[in-house]
Amino acid sequence: QEYRQKRDALVRSLRAIGLRSVYAEATFYVWTRAPQGYDSVQFSQRLLSDAHINTVPGKALSQATTAGDHFVRFALVPSLQRTMEACSRIEDLEL
Repeated sequence: QEYRQKRDALVRSLRAIGLRSVYAEATFYVWTRAPQGYDSVQFSQRLLSDAHINTVPGKALSQATTAGDHFVRFALVPSLQRTMEACSRIEDLEL
């Protein structure tokens, strides 16, 4: 239940800034496509520097292919309260 709440909040925040997310029902990861003009590394760096959110660039997870070059992975491991704080910072990003 708590992972679902965190996932739903994160997905809402990503959609609020115009990003599409991808997730599976039985996982604690959410993937999102980086905004236009960013690759996965650049967007991960932007999230870290401007919103203080640590993500994993898809490029780091799929070095054998280019499949992850434009995706960023969020792990839903922080508490619900910390996830909600991160969601607020995401919504404040100007892309």
